[in-house]
Amino acid sequence: MGKFSAAKLTGGTDVKAQTAHNYLIDLLESGYVSNALIEGNRVRVDVNPQGGFTISSNDVVIGGIIPINGTIFNVSGAITNDATDPNCWAMIGEQTIGVTNYRGITLFNTDYSSTEAAMGIRTDAYGSFIVTDGNATPRISANVIGMFLYDETGELRFIAQASGTFILNAAGQTTIFTGVDHTTIQAPGNSQNYIVLDSTGISFYINDILKEKWS
Repeated sequence: MGKFSAAKLTGGTDVKAQTAHNYLIDLLESGYVSNALIEGNRVRVDVNPQGGFTISSNDVVIGGIIPINGTIFNVSGAITNDATDPNCWAMIGEQTIGVTNYRGITLFNTDYSSTEAAMGIRTDAYGSFIVTDGNATPRISANVIGMFLYDETGELRFIAQASGTFILNAAGQTTIFTGVDHTTIQAPGNSQNYIVLDSTGISFYINDILKEKWS
């Protein structure tokens, strides 16, 4: 458009300038399109006021800068530090782990793997913030009811809520609970044998019966 931007109208009588001016208006309104066959894929670039700047491959938009409802969205299949030989990159989108559909960011690091994700930062339909490891196993999550930590198998091992803090064993049983005014240490596999620590001392329970108290 550079050669047309210098065109000047002189009372509408300069035909050459008028033609250039009209072409410039048409170009601004209809946009610019370029396409080519690259490595067997039909790649197309569109630039126009309504669609913004988009890059398509085989008629599927794979990237661009697009205005949506007055906001500019940067659309990209991946974000990386090096376009020719990236050693780390991130992908934004959906991923199903087990039966749960997540949306978020998947992070890759070639020091870990050139094909498998090193970790992920995701959300689910319940508004949870979830961090997954290289095996796509949830390790940390947080939502409106608390924060949760998981072991390498995905088993819940720690819960932090307003009501208290829970530590669980591999069987999913609470072994330590800390509330506002007391802490309970519970025997694994037997919820009736436990120790309670509070401001009055230490109480020992067997089969849910107080056996001894130190104060």
